[in-house]
Amino acid sequence: MKKIISLHIPKSGGKTFIGILRGLYGQQFWKDNYDIPHTGNFRYHLDREVDCIHGHFRYDKYKHMNRETITWLRHPVERMISQYYWQKGKNTGKRDPHQRRLLSENMSLVEFAEIKGNVMTEVYLQGHTDFAFIGIMEDYNNSLLRFSDFIERKISMDYVYENKGEKGVVLKSDRTKLELILEKDINYYHKTLENIK
Repeated sequence: MKKIISLHIPKSGGKTFIGILRGLYGQQFWKDNYDIPHTGNFRYHLDREVDCIHGHFRYDKYKHMNRETITWLRHPVERMISQYYWQKGKNTGKRDPHQRRLLSENMSLVEFAEIKGNVMTEVYLQGHTDFAFIGIMEDYNNSLLRFSDFIERKISMDYVYENKGEKGVVLKSDRTKLELILEKDINYYHKTLENIK
């Protein structure tokens, strides 16, 4: 089976995909969520040879390994909304300075997006387009079929992506502001959609 690096952009279906990868790779699966990617702080915790590394880290962390890199994208506005409400509702980010500010300053969605910025392209993907596979959350089942072809393994289609995160009401004016703030991420997302078709 192919050796892969699975770069997981937060709030882009990672929990669902982890289940698939663990099922495929078993003991050869490694979850690496030890970094704080937007700070550039790398924490190398890989202590054994594995065939699949999945987690929140920057594109360049494992570039020294001879692996194909994959990722999943979610529409940047929906991803940001999901991340905002998830981080606002959970006290999980003591090491994440953006979440500390979100909670201490009771930031609005737009304020949070302004400090996070184009996190998809600038922090995680670092402008790279040379992925061996890119899945699209809004087209999950078709993307999963494409991933099955890529990995050359049959994948059970019993996996159903469900966004279980809570969301509040988002005003149309706030969505418009998010589109402006996340313009770079949105352009990357739309170009990827064009290339997949």
